[in-house]
Amino acid sequence: MTNETPTILVVDDDGTFVDSLVAAFKAKGVEVEGCKKPAEVLRWSKREDFAFDLILLDMRLGVTKGGEAINAAKVLPHLKTYSPSAKVVVFSQKDINVAECVTCIRLGALGIIPKSVNPDDLVLIAQVYRQIGDKNESREELIRLLWQMVCDSKDQMKGQYLEMLMINLFNSMPTFKVIGQNILCNAGEIDVLVENTNKNDFWQRLDSLQMIVECKNQKDAAQVRILTQLKELVLARGQLSRAGILVSMNSVTRGFKQRRNEIRQSDQINIFFLEKTGLQKLVGLSYDKREEYLRDVFSKQ
Repeated sequence: MTNETPTILVVDDDGTFVDSLVAAFKAKGVEVEGCKKPAEVLRWSKREDFAFDLILLDMRLGVTKGGEAINAAKVLPHLKTYSPSAKVVVFSQKDINVAECVTCIRLGALGIIPKSVNPDDLVLIAQVYRQIGDKNESREELIRLLWQMVCDSKDQMKGQYLEMLMINLFNSMPTFKVIGQNILCNAGEIDVLVENTNKNDFWQRLDSLQMIVECKNQKDAAQVRILTQLKELVLARGQLSRAGILVSMNSVTRGFKQRRNEIRQSDQINIFFLEKTGLQKLVGLSYDKREEYLRDVFSKQ
């Protein structure tokens, strides 16, 4: 953000409203982008230019082609994961209840404002809130809420929430950094790609500058076929990656563990797994304790 004005994204299914607000901002020389199809935000993890200072988000955002209602609470985890430093303000409507407002605030929204607010006030909001809010604490709150969403078996997006949870968990550990998500390669799609700069002997012995993280939110235990897929993804990165991590909301089979040990010997790569109980413990730890815990779990495998 510059000293004068922020870079703004407006998200609303009301195209007329988006156009009018975008025009008002541009008239003031503000860099702004409008999104009239809120469902697109759910797939914006692939955007390389997703960086905004202020995001203005309508509370009610219509329905998807499949008939699923979209609201600010569903979109906020995506926005705060892909653009964590962005300040998000939600537009209110007449039929909004307190519970919805509280949920949005817990997910990182700075506040709820009337939809009729003046664009001048929105710029002022961005400038006032620019220095407010601790990034680490905001991420920790998001991690806790994403964990709740992942555990909600009724939510159709729980698989995406698991990926976002892992992105935020790895980014909370200083020596790790998520550098890609949903990356296509000749072996398939990499869920999460993590850069490893940790100097601890355990991580150094892996000889893996990048680690492949595969997320599975399935009812059944992880089978050998999932391990085979993860192995191929690791090998596809060549010398950059010699380690893969399976994050499973269920257990892994005995056959999975046995085959994993064979791969370690035959292919000279390391495959680790983190089951639901271990993931729950990782979520509950403070960010400065997570790397040590993860190292301890993996070293025993």
